[in-house]
Amino acid sequence: MKIIKKALSNDGYTVKYLQKTKDNYVIETSYFNLDEHIICISSQIGCPMGCSFCISSTPIKNLIKKKSFIRNLTCDEIVQQVKNVINQIDNLNSKKILFSYMGGGEPFLNYDNVIKSIKTLSKEFINSRTTISTVGVSSKLMRRLANEDINTLLKLHLSLHSPDNFRRCKLLPKSKKIKPLLDALDYFSKRKNFISKVNYSLIKGINDSEEDAIKLVKLLKPYSFIVKLSKLNSFNNFESSEESRFRIFERILANSGIKTCRFSSEGIDIMAGCGQLMKHFYSNFNKDMTTILGIESTAHTFGVGIVKNSKILANIKDSYTTESGGIIPIESAKHHEKIKDEVYRKAIETAKIDEKQINAIAFSNAPGLAPCLLVGLKFTKELAKKLNLPVIPVNHCIAHLEIGRLTGAKDPVLLYCSGANTQIIAYAAGKYRIFGETLDLGIGNFIDTFARYAGIGFPGGPKIQELAKSGKYLELPYSIKGMDVAFSGMLTKLRQMLQRGYKIEDLSYSLQETAFSMLIEAAERALAHTNKSELLLGGGVACNTRLKEMARIMCQERGAKLFVPENSLLVDNGTMISYLGEIMLNSGIKISEKDIEKLDIKPRERTDEVQVSWKN
Repeated sequence: MKIIKKALSNDGYTVKYLQKTKDNYVIETSYFNLDEHIICISSQIGCPMGCSFCISSTPIKNLIKKKSFIRNLTCDEIVQQVKNVINQIDNLNSKKILFSYMGGGEPFLNYDNVIKSIKTLSKEFINSRTTISTVGVSSKLMRRLANEDINTLLKLHLSLHSPDNFRRCKLLPKSKKIKPLLDALDYFSKRKNFISKVNYSLIKGINDSEEDAIKLVKLLKPYSFIVKLSKLNSFNNFESSEESRFRIFERILANSGIKTCRFSSEGIDIMAGCGQLMKHFYSNFNKDMTTILGIESTAHTFGVGIVKNSKILANIKDSYTTESGGIIPIESAKHHEKIKDEVYRKAIETAKIDEKQINAIAFSNAPGLAPCLLVGLKFTKELAKKLNLPVIPVNHCIAHLEIGRLTGAKDPVLLYCSGANTQIIAYAAGKYRIFGETLDLGIGNFIDTFARYAGIGFPGGPKIQELAKSGKYLELPYSIKGMDVAFSGMLTKLRQMLQRGYKIEDLSYSLQETAFSMLIEAAERALAHTNKSELLLGGGVACNTRLKEMARIMCQERGAKLFVPENSLLVDNGTMISYLGEIMLNSGIKISEKDIEKLDIKPRERTDEVQVSWKN
């Protein structure tokens, strides 16, 4: 059992995990970081109950062959499922743990394994308690549970959802008659000496009328239960009741002496409801839709990368260079046009695939130099039409960040240092937010412009790094405002000093020490501001060994972790485009073949303009 997907809700405390079993099936586990560490546990793969308003009971296509239920989880699988989540929790011992068996499946249909797992977990995690939620498949097993010898606080909840047997049978077709279930729940409560809860999801137009509330009062009057009212995660034609209906329902129950509480719907943005994320995963998963071609052409590099199931199969590129002077956009575009077919051919050969095995094409449509972007757009359209494939437009800057996943970074601050872009980026509230950036030149363009003044060809960065090795420090303007930086003043000073005859080695060394110190200072402030503990380097300038050294020292001093992809993934490349393209495709983001002509470039698109829906 291993975690294959993690979705963090915008609420900041709800996390949904997908975990894969050894036989390649998927289950869901939810975690809520509230007054307790709450772990919502699945007991089965799929669910056999057939509840009409629950997505868990609908057939899941592809991997599990249109079945809603596959098998029970073993005790070891249930325990490992929980431990995988616990290993993700910081400060585990800061509060109690609640193990809640109300995830995928009906716990009482896997009774023996559930009981064994409860006993195992209660021994290992002493500071814990357990709740089991059932739709009511067996009153006998509910009574048996009351007499189990379990060394932990154990509670039982019954999902009712209707006050009469006829409608309840329509909603929960495999559940038993209400009265014996309520009697069994009452028996359990008296044996355990606490008040049990009855779960009741208010469904618009189905079970939320005043008449329903009055019937529920009459049904529950002989018992001392608490009614837990909850919103429904909308599915098919079933919708949750409006707030006004909740209040009327609560008032009728309260006036009759029935205690109530609310169960709020957490993690709606990450499909935290039972079966939702798993259904979404399978709906977007197809064994054949795994090989993604990525095309990069934002500036001086034309690259083609091929990724299959997050594994890099090919990363081929060719870059426009000059002996002197900087990048000329139209000339760079001509370079791309000239070599694109050869780069594509080499990528296919390196990946050892036939082009017919490609299942989608990702391309960098933003931001970048318009002439260069247009070459990539044209080539993408040609291939997509030829191979009849969907297309995924990718933001180049975000691709630099997402490829950082390969380093093990989970939630980093990105120090993005490339030719035209210098930004400090982190994910927050559905987007990658820019916490700091250059106010004039990108760090790479700044270095290349100085190199051009000095008669050094393009790109200038590697040559400046080599010259700096034998230089000494000269004072230069240091311009940083909060987390924003500016390089134009330093560039002017460097040009003046160059004209006055200062050694190029000293100027190169001083440029690096000053400019990189500004970037690291801004990055450290961003780490403190966002309260994150991971710094990721991205962009071609991040290949510079001195910048990496400065970043490493800063991270060590503040107890943060530094993550740096290999140089071939720092510079512009097609692999980062295909890698992000695969992530986006698995989230359902694509342009179909029929809409390809609508595709266009966005040369000035900012990182924080992109809705990062694949993280939800």
